[in-house]
Amino acid sequence: MAELNQEAILLLQNTKANLKNSINAKGGVIEDTTSFSEYSGQVDNFKIDTNDYITEDLENSIKESLNITKTFCDSVTTWSDISGKIPLGVLTVPLIPIDGSTMYASFQKAVSVEVLPNFNTTNVTNFGACFAYTTSLKKIPDCNFSNGTTFQQFASNTFSLKYPIAINAKNATDYRQSFASSSIPSVTLLGMENVTTLFQAFYACPYLTKVELNGTTENLIDIDYMFYGSKILKSIKGVLNCKSIVSAKVPFALLYALEDIELSNVNFDVTFAQSPLLTQESILSIAYACGSESAHTITFKLDDLITTKLDTNCKLNDTNDGLIVCESTDVDTLGTVREYIVSKGWTVIQ
Repeated sequence: MAELNQEAILLLQNTKANLKNSINAKGGVIEDTTSFSEYSGQVDNFKIDTNDYITEDLENSIKESLNITKTFCDSVTTWSDISGKIPLGVLTVPLIPIDGSTMYASFQKAVSVEVLPNFNTTNVTNFGACFAYTTSLKKIPDCNFSNGTTFQQFASNTFSLKYPIAINAKNATDYRQSFASSSIPSVTLLGMENVTTLFQAFYACPYLTKVELNGTTENLIDIDYMFYGSKILKSIKGVLNCKSIVSAKVPFALLYALEDIELSNVNFDVTFAQSPLLTQESILSIAYACGSESAHTITFKLDDLITTKLDTNCKLNDTNDGLIVCESTDVDTLGTVREYIVSKGWTVIQ
């Protein structure tokens, strides 16, 4: 488990002192010997008049914050002291520094945690299972992911996440099951150059609508079930370069809402059989990505709109690195999109 260093403990002690001063300034009575558990009750003694900025909502928020803050301030030294004890509520404190290189399973199965403070994790490399099974957590706290390498099961089985996340980790290699069965709505991964596995990374995410992959993915080896079953996923931004893939079991199956995807260097059987909303641009990208190294099968949904898009004529774009729509009479036509895929030795199934 990661440990709070002395600087973090001082930050928490200062938070307690600031709360004491604030309560006393509003008419509360807090002595140095007052138990921290009594701070919340003192909020009831706040003097509120017409010139006071404190509203009932703010008063309730302060009470809620005090209830959770006391957990941190009462002799907290390690994450094991925290993970099973944090009550529901909100805490806002400065960045808490983390000593050591691992936050592995730091909050795993802390099922009552709704909100956590932000952390200074500059030295952390292992974020594996850090927030896994924190089933009440609403937002992954702000962290410095720049030196992170391992994110296996990072936030898997987090059923209450409501806010997007961006992870910038140029040294990352492992995103296995990072967000599997998470309620997170959007994920951006930056610095993909060294990533080798996205196995079940976004498996069965019920509220996921957008994933952005920023940076080349040419070192990817395993994308088994990568997006499988994320039924309302609409957009996969960034080129998913598949040139090194050795294992790709149905990464795009059961994506009923998928519209946008851009692929390159595909040399494995692939199915979009449950995706009737693919745009013409996406289908052109998929077609161009089909490699000619060996024969494979690509499956599209049997749907009138998809059929029309497959039977649209296409040609190379001006930079010869993709396809665009053209008329059947165009001198540069490559035939229909369907015919173009077949010309590469692939079988198209609907």
